Amino acid sequence: MGKKILWGVLILIAMLFYGIGLVMWENALIAAWIPWTICGGLSLLSGVTLWRLWRHITGSEKFWLNYACQVIFSCGLLLCAFFVINKSFADKTTLHTEKAVVMRKYYKERHKTRRVGRRTYVSGETYKSYYFELEFPNGKLKEISSTTDNYRKTHKGDTISLDVEMGLFHIPIIMRKGKTRDVPPSKRYSPPNPFKRKA
Repeated sequence: MGKKILWGVLILIAMLFYGIGLVMWENALIAAWIPWTICGGLSLLSGVTLWRLWRHITGSEKFWLNYACQVIFSCGLLLCAFFVINKSFADKTTLHTEKAVVMRKYYKERHKTRRVGRRTYVSGETYKSYYFELEFPNGKLKEISSTTDNYRKTHKGDTISLDVEMGLFHIPIIMRKGKTRDVPPSKRYSPPNPFKRKA
């Protein structure tokens, strides 16, 4: 029973690490493969020397089982630490505004999980998560989430102004206002009205 509780705690911690890492990556202007390659490589190396620590948890002497546990857990930890440190020690003096163009808007359908028994979960109602694909002046593309309200108000080709800071590892960070998923309203070009009277 004690080992089951320990495994449950470790799985929750690992999910928390990966969750924080993914949420913070969403606000970082960096291609996903870069942090995954760095953290994954370090995790693979750590597994070679630290796999023995997992023998007491898994109760097995098998190298590959303990190695896999070490790699999966340490990769989540490193991803989380990478983005947390980058943002926590960002240079506040580098705060500036960057304009990005909405290249695409789309949504993903997800399902809420509902508990129906002690250990049984089923798919519940469907909900939508909204996203923009933005292009920055340097050509970088970035996917960011949006609130339902901003998603409806914003159109392809609109320009969104975002506050950006330079992180410790020189990875730019989008500084969201208010809730994590808020984005500022977009700006569309409106041609002058020739019939409007001048004040």
